[in-house]
This record gives sequence, structure tokens and C-alpha cells, in this order.
Amino acid sequence: MLHVALLQSAGAGCWCRALVRPVRVRPSPEQQLMDAPALLLALLVAAASPASATDQTSSAGMPRASESSETFVLQTNLQTNLFSTCAAAANSVSGSLYSIELGTSEFVELTSSSTQNITWVVKSGVKSTIDCAQATLDAGKLMFKYSGGTCSVAVKGVYDPSKPSCTGETVYVLSNTTTACFTSLGAFLDGERITTDGNCTSSCAAGSVVGEGGTVLTNLQEETLQCCTNTKNPCVHFCSCTGPSCGSVFRKEFFCDAVTVCAYHGLLLAQVDTPAKLSDILAIISQGDPDVLQFWVNVRKISGTWVHVPSNTPVTAGEWATPPVDGECAYVDRNANNRLKTAPCNGGRRVFPCVPTNSLPVC
Repeated sequence: MLHVALLQSAGAGCWCRALVRPVRVRPSPEQQLMDAPALLLALLVAAASPASATDQTSSAGMPRASESSETFVLQTNLQTNLFSTCAAAANSVSGSLYSIELGTSEFVELTSSSTQNITWVVKSGVKSTIDCAQATLDAGKLMFKYSGGTCSVAVKGVYDPSKPSCTGETVYVLSNTTTACFTSLGAFLDGERITTDGNCTSSCAAGSVVGEGGTVLTNLQEETLQCCTNTKNPCVHFCSCTGPSCGSVFRKEFFCDAVTVCAYHGLLLAQVDTPAKLSDILAIISQGDPDVLQFWVNVRKISGTWVHVPSNTPVTAGEWATPPVDGECAYVDRNANNRLKTAPCNGGRRVFPCVPTNSLPVC
């Protein structure tokens, strides 16, 4: 089955498309008689309004970005004289496809202004948008673009079909994207890495975000933090905890999962390379969740030396409450005079302060 949609008119600054549907081949004569009125109505609309079927320009008279115009021939095995007359009048319509159905799969046209890094691979020998859609399915991927006679399949990354834009790159995305993960960092294909900072990695697995230790992360905010709820510099943000099993105001995670959750907010796990930064974190804990006694901080062992990250300031001996253990992760223990200790990275969940990479306005 193939659904054809053609550029029709402008509205609110965006060019819209109208579906000419259903245009379907029915092998059964009984089904043909039942479907004939709908088919005739669709074709009569197309024949009576040629401008709506061929208008492919923006208000400036230019084609949409990355859009490829093709000619589509309506085909059917219906033999009535009336249908043949209508088909002849509506045949050979020019435009761009809005929806492509191949078996149980449907690709929908999407214009996205996302800056996400997409890896494209050109498929040779493909001569149409429909063939490009089939090549994408054959490759087990979710997105493609067809422009200037070139078929490009996205082998890494995908745009979120729920977030269209008026300007940007025009692509086709599989509407049933259950194997993709949609995050504030972009959309990712099943099996792709989402975040990595050298020691910690999260990936997309069967449509779920999975942390370094195999934990499925839920309740991830899909928008980056836009403002700060306190006046600390840098802003200190603790992710809130939701659900009956929380037992705390602030969210708790294993170390690498904490790094990932911060990243989903556009933030980094906080470092305590100065007394002022440590003091700001302790102040927010005292105000928001005073029962918290331990929290992860961004301290790593790099090239044989324990350092604060990302400043790479070496951790002094006096900052440790106990000697650090290789392969473990660092946290601050309020019961140890706010000094550092290490523990297995997946051995227990702790709260974690996040900080932005640049200054944020106060909410």
C-alpha cells in the first residue's frame, strides 16, 4: 500500500501536506466495488484541484529544504469507464510523498532542525523515494532521505518524529520507532551509545536507556535544565526522586547512572575541587534533603592519579577520609568531616549533585 501526500498550502509559517488517500489496489472484485466511491472521491479532488497537488514552493518560491520532487503514476486494476476517466485526469501527479506504507511499516516525512550528529550511508542503484524506503527496511534502519536522485540511509542516529520543525532537513522516519530511544541528547537507534565520558557509558537497548551496569533508567527528563532554582555559582542541581520506593527527596543512582542522568539534563556530575564548591553542595543538601549523608562526586583515577573532573586538579591526601581503592568510585561522606571515600561503582545508590557547563539564569 502506498499513501501519497502532496504539498498543499501554507499555514502559520509552515508548509503543510494533504494526504491523497486511500489509493490502494484491491484484488477482490467485491472489495473493489466497496472501495470505488472513496477512490473516486480522492481522485476527483486531485483532478479538480491541480494547484494543491503541484504547489511545492515556499512563500519565497523555493522548494523545501532537502525535498525531492517526483512524478507518481496512479495504478489500479479497476476497469469501470468512470474510474478510467478519473484516473486519466489525475494520473502523473508531481509532488513529494508524505507517507509511505510498505507492508506493516510506515515512513512519515519529517522536517527537523535538530543538530544531532547523524551518520548517513548512500545506497547505490536506488531510483525513487519508495525504493529508498525499502532499502532502509532491508538495512534494518529507521530513517532515510531522498534528494536529487540520491538515497541516504541513517545508520547512526534518528530524528524524533514527535518534534517536527518548519525549517531544516527533510527526512522520512519510521512511525513505529519502538527500538529507538528519544532523549534530550537526541534520538538513538537500538544498540547505539548515548552517553560516554571515558569511564561511563549508557546505550539504547530495545527502546530503553540502559546504564553501564545494565540498569534500565526511567523518568529521564527529555529537556535540558534552563534555569537554576538557587543562586549558587555554578548552579547546583539535584535530580528529584519520584515513586513510592524513593525514601529520599533527591534521586539516588549508581555512579555511572548518576553521570548519565546529569547528562540528560545537559549537566555534569559535580566536582569539589575547591572548598567553595563543596560548601555550596552541602548547603543545598541541608536545605533540600538534610538526611543525605553521602553523595557521588566527579573524581576519577586518570593516568595513575586521582583527580577532580573536569578540572583535572589532583586530589590531595588530606581530602581522603580513607585510602582510595582502584576501580572504585568517589563520594563525599558527611560523617567523615565531608571528606572523600571510594566504594564499588555499582555497589550502592547515592544522591548526586549536577552542575551546568555554563551559567544559568535564576528561575
